[in-house]
Amino acid sequence: MEYAAEITTKNIRKSRFAPTIEFATNEEGIFIGELVKSNGFNIEVDWSEVPGWLVAKDKNKVIGCLQVHIGKPIGRVEMLATSISLSDLKRAQVAWRLIVAASAVLNMNGSQYASMMILFKNKHFKRLLKKRGAWTIGQGNIMIGKIS
Repeated sequence: MEYAAEITTKNIRKSRFAPTIEFATNEEGIFIGELVKSNGFNIEVDWSEVPGWLVAKDKNKVIGCLQVHIGKPIGRVEMLATSISLSDLKRAQVAWRLIVAASAVLNMNGSQYASMMILFKNKHFKRLLKKRGAWTIGQGNIMIGKIS
């Protein structure tokens, strides 16, 4: 996601655009799969069961998602995806709200930290997270292997 320079935390917070955040239902799995694919995670899997996913909705339409892995002492958040039809500011707002909700879920379940993989092409997002106190603990590749 390329965000315009005028997008700031202040702009995100004061906007009237307020998508709702909730845990996904299995029926929303197909929309999660479409969002994930449109955001560059090109993998064909069965999206009929989606436990651990948060979705952002606007007028009951899924416009963003984030996978939350509860863990102690470290939880994980992965595969942040937002609708590519939204403006840059709205995409940033959806991402921010999903991350805040995921942080709350992890905190309520005893996680002390949240880890995540940030794609190299998302340098702006990495800079934003660093400004918020996150730091890099390693570098690598996102890999996936079929289990069955």
